[in-house]
Amino acid sequence: MPRVSKAQKEMENLYMQTLNQFFGILKLHRNAIERYTTENGMQKNQHKLLLTLSRLGPEACQRDLAESMHITPAAVAVTLKKLEKAGIVEKVISEKDNRYNRIIITEKGEKIVKESYEMFRSIDTQAFEGFSEEEMAQLCGYLERVRENFLKLV
Repeated sequence: MPRVSKAQKEMENLYMQTLNQFFGILKLHRNAIERYTTENGMQKNQHKLLLTLSRLGPEACQRDLAESMHITPAAVAVTLKKLEKAGIVEKVISEKDNRYNRIIITEKGEKIVKESYEMFRSIDTQAFEGFSEEEMAQLCGYLERVRENFLKLV
């Protein structure tokens, strides 16, 4: 086993500390979002499906959702039933094809979508409080370099 210098050990320690900070930040971000969804009586997968549906638009069907979210149509069906029961979405038979159901976000669902995006902005603003525009640009550049290095590994 090759001998590792003190400087190499210190650098490896910094790598681990940095990655631990990064993963810890991701977990805190996820927890903040999950707290919001739980307070609104939704499960994480229901919230994600609702936001995906909002992004896809009013012509989306179950197949579109499944493809976009990389899950099975059956999983989409189960989640949609829960959202439908809660009055967040409704299925409407397509005028073009009776075999095709469009999924429409109700007024209640639209309110949740709007509040979600406001909550995301609030979380992001609070997370980066005290950072200057220059510091944000530097951080973004550093993270982009890390991402590029990881891309070389896969």
